[in-house]
Amino acid sequence: MHKNVTFAVPGSIETLTGGFLYDKAIVTGLRARGWSVNVLDIGTGFPCPAETVRLRAGETFLNERSTAPLVVDGLALGALPEAASRVSSSRPLIGLVHHPLYLEAGHSAHVREQLFESERSALSHTSHIITTSRETRDRVAADFKVPSDRISNVDPGIRRPEALPDYRETVHVNILSVGSLVPRKGHDRLIDALATLRELDWSLRIVGSDEFDPDHARTLRDLVASHALEGRVVFAGKVSDAELEGFYSTSDLFALASGYEGYGIAYAEAILRGLPVIGTTGGAIKDTVPEGTGILVPPDDADALRAALKDMLANPQYRRIFATTARRSGSHFQTWDTAVSRFASILKDFE
Repeated sequence: MHKNVTFAVPGSIETLTGGFLYDKAIVTGLRARGWSVNVLDIGTGFPCPAETVRLRAGETFLNERSTAPLVVDGLALGALPEAASRVSSSRPLIGLVHHPLYLEAGHSAHVREQLFESERSALSHTSHIITTSRETRDRVAADFKVPSDRISNVDPGIRRPEALPDYRETVHVNILSVGSLVPRKGHDRLIDALATLRELDWSLRIVGSDEFDPDHARTLRDLVASHALEGRVVFAGKVSDAELEGFYSTSDLFALASGYEGYGIAYAEAILRGLPVIGTTGGAIKDTVPEGTGILVPPDDADALRAALKDMLANPQYRRIFATTARRSGSHFQTWDTAVSRFASILKDFE
């Protein structure tokens, strides 16, 4: 058995978002198990890339001249139906779907319809599809009419901290939000809700890159200024793993008002670090966040989000109850070793 595979990703695999973290962890784990893994950076701008990027991606697939399985990150694959059709005739094509592209917020109805049709076509050419949550698996099967035997689910592994600091019961609440500055992450909803709670003692640190949607990032900064919250809301930008651990260890509450998540790695990492969570029921979040570790509200319910934040911010004992459950929830999440083993077993069927 040769154990060769190619991973095609839409940009640098070092990018710090949940999807790229998943890709990198699987690639690293496969290499540790003796797989030869070729990583192709097929360009940025997905799922709506420039035409030159789209054409170059297709040529990159064909120029590799390999018969090893080709795993293409779904952020790119869904925008490349023609390339998928061409390459699938010469090698196994495996789609890695984090969440359906048409569910990405910030697009017009017309663009969402185009993304739906493009992804449906691209996935029809795959030998197999790997999803990163049961929610996404069920969506792919139902929305794109993919037979269940062509879909496997491999949940992410979650990075575990070496040790947890002692629980702190503080008056001032350091809130942490982790997610790229894109509409789907709901940072605007979180900022608007907190602006109505300025009488409470809190600060918000938002960790996430602004490179994916610079216009939305500017909108968020303008929103903070319009609420006169510059001294209380900090945009930390893209940070290293070590810096992110520092943010987790000095925070008292995690809040992310995503409209939809295919899994929600940031929620899981916060919980494993003993933080109570405020999130939404969008997509797979309700499966990711164990009962008793936080409060989940409907994605577009501003009143419910405000009430959840007020309850957590105003009541230290309330936060302690959720934090205690979070610290006991480790068994809810699998390790990356388990995830990689599952991923490898699927690839072996297409060697």
